[in-house]
Amino acid sequence: MAAPDAEEEDEDALPHSEILDIFEEGLARLVQDPLLCDLPIQVTLEEVNSQIALEYGQAMTVKVLKADGEIMPIVVVQNATVLDLKKAICRFMELKQQREGGVKHCCIIPTFYLQV
Repeated sequence: MAAPDAEEEDEDALPHSEILDIFEEGLARLVQDPLLCDLPIQVTLEEVNSQIALEYGQAMTVKVLKADGEIMPIVVVQNATVLDLKKAICRFMELKQQREGGVKHCCIIPTFYLQV
């Protein structure tokens, strides 16, 4: 009987929770990079890609002022449509609710007027 590969043995040696901890530690170190330091610790791949696109001039930050005075920095690609902006606002709100906890609500694509 042949011995299993060392890689297969290593994969079986660590439980999922430990691998997840190692990944999260690496991600925390990655977010300390000056390019990514504005991102939250529980960063998503979408947020990392958006930040990189901003750095390369492929995206822009649209600051949306809510009625309560909060300013939401929404990142969209340069050629984004209004629908893309609305979806990005929904995604921003979903992530904010996940991170802060509280009651989850379905995101209704908002109707708003753009002021230039």
